[in-house]
Amino acid sequence: MEVAKLDLPEVERIFKPVLRKATCVGIPEIIEEIVLSYPSALFFVPDNENIIKYAILNRREHVFNLVHRTGWKYIYGIDNSLNNVLHLAARLGREQQINHNASAAGAVLQMQRERQWYEEVQERTPPADRESKNIDGMTPTEVFSETHQDLVKEAERWIKETATSCTIVAVLVATTVFAAAITVPDEDFLRILPERLSVGFITLYVSILSMMIAFGAILYLVFGYNKAWVLISIVASAGIPVTLFGAFQFPLLVEMIQSTYRRNIFHKQLGLRALR
Repeated sequence: MEVAKLDLPEVERIFKPVLRKATCVGIPEIIEEIVLSYPSALFFVPDNENIIKYAILNRREHVFNLVHRTGWKYIYGIDNSLNNVLHLAARLGREQQINHNASAAGAVLQMQRERQWYEEVQERTPPADRESKNIDGMTPTEVFSETHQDLVKEAERWIKETATSCTIVAVLVATTVFAAAITVPDEDFLRILPERLSVGFITLYVSILSMMIAFGAILYLVFGYNKAWVLISIVASAGIPVTLFGAFQFPLLVEMIQSTYRRNIFHKQLGLRALR
């Protein structure tokens, strides 16, 4: 890029707004092109911040992965309020809530994603940062608990509503709702609740399917033996509730399973020209 041949102030003036915008909205391709041409651009972000901190604040895992592969073993630095990067990962602000509403279905999956972010950043910060206190005297764990209270309540409400709409599953999940509500930031939302909800949905679907098959078989044997039109009517009628349940719940089940068991959102995908 020709702009990389300019002097530092001019390069910074051109790249800074582009990098910040690309980081906030999550476009790693733009950042990759700029960093390959001008590696120092990683620090062209205002207010003594850097790209990886903006990626954490805005929960942009692809940008986080890309920048981290430049060779940063640990993420250092504090802001004017003495927040280190783990404090930033622990904080749930309005921007993060909007981002999660766009990327995760339901408060439970949002909470799961928050736990994934927090644990990933924790692995990449010096151990001392985990007990470091900000200007308010709060550690990252305390910030996480305080800023996620509303999300926990919303997750609890979402689980209860889901269990109520699927009464057979209610027994499986009701006992975990109350435990989860008082154990944040424990790992309930990371695996336990999504796993049990997934099992509950699958069990419920199998139960509905089995019940409709048994019900249809009895009707056919009693009223429609050797009558094709009766068999067709029974199959069509029995298939409606099974199909409707699958249509409404299957997308959520797939997302829940993917979020819990797929490769971590911070997996090391290629980038920066395959690290050259």
